[in-house]
Amino acid sequence: MEFKDGDNLVRIWLEDEISVQSRVGLAHKYDLAGIASWRRGFETKEMWNTIDETLHNESADMKKAGP
Repeated sequence: MEFKDGDNLVRIWLEDEISVQSRVGLAHKYDLAGIASWRRGFETKEMWNTIDETLHNESADMKKAGP
């Protein structure tokens, strides 16, 4: 999200299901230990569902691919 405050451009990033899914996908792609969030409590139930579904889908894809 961007907005102008006088002469200043203010830009903030908001987490949503799409950004969470992308981060989980990157964690799997680069074999990272996991993902992190700035502050717990801002997430929605849909975000947790997205994390769960993405983790399960990525794990299933990795098992199909083999070692």
